[in-house]
Amino acid sequence: MPTREAPMGGEAPAMEVAESVSKLWWLYLAAGVVWTLYGMLILSLRPAALVSLAILAGIAFILGGISQFMQASRADSWRWLWIVGGILGIAAGIVAFVWPGPTLFVLSVFVAWYLVISGIFTIVASLASVRRNLWWVGLIIGALEIVLGMWAISSPGREVLLLVNLIGIGMILYGVTEIFAAFSVRKLPELVGEAQATRGRGRIPGQGRSAPA
Repeated sequence: MPTREAPMGGEAPAMEVAESVSKLWWLYLAAGVVWTLYGMLILSLRPAALVSLAILAGIAFILGGISQFMQASRADSWRWLWIVGGILGIAAGIVAFVWPGPTLFVLSVFVAWYLVISGIFTIVASLASVRRNLWWVGLIIGALEIVLGMWAISSPGREVLLLVNLIGIGMILYGVTEIFAAFSVRKLPELVGEAQATRGRGRIPGQGRSAPA
């Protein structure tokens, strides 16, 4: 009796998963558009946009505090450290909601000093690995971090401007990445089909066929 090609064990489920995920491509597209527009709004330096950054920071603090309490419930020792961290995180979140302006300023000062310290460590690490290829890239990145951080620290108000621009540009880049990812997800079944066809062409003759009756 003639034999039929038996489907490989993982091919059908893989295609089903790809088709299910591809139906959600518009969610990636919508998220990308929203992030891009929000980044542009942040770069506009409107007061409402700046307040929203402080609110987002407050939400992040509160979620971090809750996470600390969850870690405390699973800790075998030094549980009080996790509890203190959770209390401080939730308190910082409440402060961000109540006083968004000072919260944003404190965060911006922290980011400016972080850039300076990070730049110093980056330069030291690059100088310690001069025998490696492209070691000078770390040197350039570290110098840029120090310049940006010192520029922000040298004058009041620049810290906030630096933080806002960094966040706004980061949001736009993330949004554009999500938009490209949406079209990749949309083509996922086609990509899976091509991969399965390529694997099928490279199969040994007779492999994957059912035994003759």
